[in-house]
Amino acid sequence: MKVAHRGGVPDAVLKEAGEIGKAKGWQAFLYEVLKGDMRLIDLQRRLETEPGFVRDLVEDAIPTA
Repeated sequence: MKVAHRGGVPDAVLKEAGEIGKAKGWQAFLYEVLKGDMRLIDLQRRLETEPGFVRDLVEDAIPTA
């Protein structure tokens, strides 16, 4: 959870995800943390509308520096 917090995930999201994760497992925790990430939502939309290599689309959606 420290990594997610440093990555900008809001405290309220982490708290709710933590509670759900305790009850349902790490997959549920991960889903709760990522479900509102607009970078991933944008990536999904791009993949739905145009083919492409994921590595190229990810570089556009989630810049590393």
